[in-house]
Amino acid sequence: IEDCAANAGLSVDQLLGGRKFKRITRARHDCWREIRERLGWSYPKIGKQFGRDHTTILYGVQQAEKRAAQ
Repeated sequence: IEDCAANAGLSVDQLLGGRKFKRITRARHDCWREIRERLGWSYPKIGKQFGRDHTTILYGVQQAEKRAAQ
């Protein structure tokens, strides 16, 4: 999470927080995708770490994958 925040130019608190600015949201989704791919964490486990429901994580990962495919 610290690496994701640093790569996006954000603080860990911003990444874990609830702010919905596009820049923060996209970085958060990218982080979830990276955690999923590199560490193989389940959606519920990522959700617990970020204080969100697993379906929110699933949606975010799907959005990050769409952006990466473009």
